Amino acid sequence: MFNKYKNWESGFAAIGEFEINSEVKMPQPCAGSGHRNVPAPSYAELQEKLSKMQIQQQAMEKQLKEYAKLPIVQSSVEYQQLKSLASFIPLFQYREPSETFDAWYFRYGEIFKQETTSLNDRAKAQLLLTRLGESEYQKYVKSIEPHHVTDLPFRDTIAKLMSLFAKTKSRTTRRLQFLQLEKRDNEDLASYGQRVAYAFCAAEMDAVDPDTMKCLMFISGLQSSANQSDLRKRLIEKLDRAITPLTLKDMKVVPKVLEKKPKRPAHGAPWETVHVGFLKELDKCFVVMLDEYSQWPEIIPTYDFSARSCIECIDDVFIMRGLPQTIVTNESSQFRSGQFKSFCYENEINHCTYSDYDAFYYQFIDYFKGFVSVNSIESDYDDASYIVDSFLAHFRSMPLGTAPGAPTPNELMF
Repeated sequence: MFNKYKNWESGFAAIGEFEINSEVKMPQPCAGSGHRNVPAPSYAELQEKLSKMQIQQQAMEKQLKEYAKLPIVQSSVEYQQLKSLASFIPLFQYREPSETFDAWYFRYGEIFKQETTSLNDRAKAQLLLTRLGESEYQKYVKSIEPHHVTDLPFRDTIAKLMSLFAKTKSRTTRRLQFLQLEKRDNEDLASYGQRVAYAFCAAEMDAVDPDTMKCLMFISGLQSSANQSDLRKRLIEKLDRAITPLTLKDMKVVPKVLEKKPKRPAHGAPWETVHVGFLKELDKCFVVMLDEYSQWPEIIPTYDFSARSCIECIDDVFIMRGLPQTIVTNESSQFRSGQFKSFCYENEINHCTYSDYDAFYYQFIDYFKGFVSVNSIESDYDDASYIVDSFLAHFRSMPLGTAPGAPTPNELMF
């Protein structure tokens, strides 16, 4: 089992203690019969011994200063500080609704803000992760794949844990709830202030930039009518999915999930050009393949997002469907690896990369996520494979276009 506490380098440089006395003891006569007197050292001899002792003391002081500069000593001091702070913070163990991460962080978040000023961002994130229960930690690790726990900064770690274990999973919804707080009629000011402080922490409002705040106010102002309610829901989803901050310009155009169907090229041939990418959905990893001409999709479950796993998945599909002329991917490291390039070269496949996928591929991914969000809530089935198979059957038989008699992926592919 992965040990989350193993990441911290510990251990101190072994430095002995040295005691130097300035007082010089005079030799004593030997006990017993037949003893003889030992002559006392001269003043010059005493001066010489004292001088040697002073030189030794100076050398040891210099050595101690050098030891203090060593990384192992510095990291050990950091380790001891983390160990001390961790003793004041109980483990977080998710039990809804009594113990959620927003409530836990509201109680202990001040320790991370006030007592960790001397720690770097990575150390703060690691301290937080060591306070997770075993099952909570494993769920967190799985949710950030293919990233490693050391890849995410402290702020992103908080955001991810909120999305997994907060009472309200959507960060945008939590922020909108904060902006719409009102004092209750029978609520005293102290209780209202405590509720505001709690909602501020849960909504991560201290991390809101000006552009995001404008987008939040834009969404908050939408009325509850049928049209605006649907727009509000889609804008919340878009803001939650955004990797970089959005602006008000991004609030003006939102494609309707489950209504706007991907467009297909006007010319070409089936399985000539295939788009390939990774997708994390339903707590599982998938390799997604989409034929550019027919829009025929393949969604294959995989264990991770490595180049090897991707090759194994698409190779199985190519055995059934045949080899395409071109594979289109983004520029992630898996597709730039020598292993993936060798696979394309050996099979005489042209490999194209773009900094962004074509619009139709993103539309397909949005369509799939919309289907999942609806069916994972409304369906009695929690099995991911059932939902994926249902989506593939639905999409492959769906007309591509609104014109009467528009072809389906199934008709174009075969």
